[in-house]
Amino acid sequence: MESSDTGNETFTVAEVEQAFNDYHANRTLSERQERAMSRGHDVERFMGDNYWNLTADAALRKAITEVLVRLPEQAFELLVGERGLVVIQGARKANTVYPLPPRPTESWFVVFQSDTAAYTHEQLVGLVAHELAHVANCDGIGDVQAEVKADALAVSWGFASEILAADTVTYTHGRGQTQ
Repeated sequence: MESSDTGNETFTVAEVEQAFNDYHANRTLSERQERAMSRGHDVERFMGDNYWNLTADAALRKAITEVLVRLPEQAFELLVGERGLVVIQGARKANTVYPLPPRPTESWFVVFQSDTAAYTHEQLVGLVAHELAHVANCDGIGDVQAEVKADALAVSWGFASEILAADTVTYTHGRGQTQ
């Protein structure tokens, strides 16, 4: 999905992978492919520096990578550039976000539970987009309004079906029950 405003441009994982493949095959890249490849490099750098996986589970890493690739450019820059985001997998039960004092609008931990086996890929993508929306909104652990606001922002980023899928999962912060 391409936007005429590059600040809101989004990419798919397939587009990023194709750009890397074309580059390594010495094919000429379009401007969009160059931007997709740049996003891919930025995501790889972020995941190398800011993702702490305390377990051996690759499913969450894949979901985080997909969300970061698909985010609109402005949201990506806010979360990766301005917010000082660090993602940790390995909590016992909670999926949550924590602002880091003394600058809670600039530094955040996003903590995901260790066991992601109960989640489908689509649910994990929805969960990641939802938690990152909390960071973008600077609302951390919130009430029902904060949860609705986070879902709405994630939907505006293009994660509607994933948010819908994630809502069927039991979250420890009260967002519904498995059906």
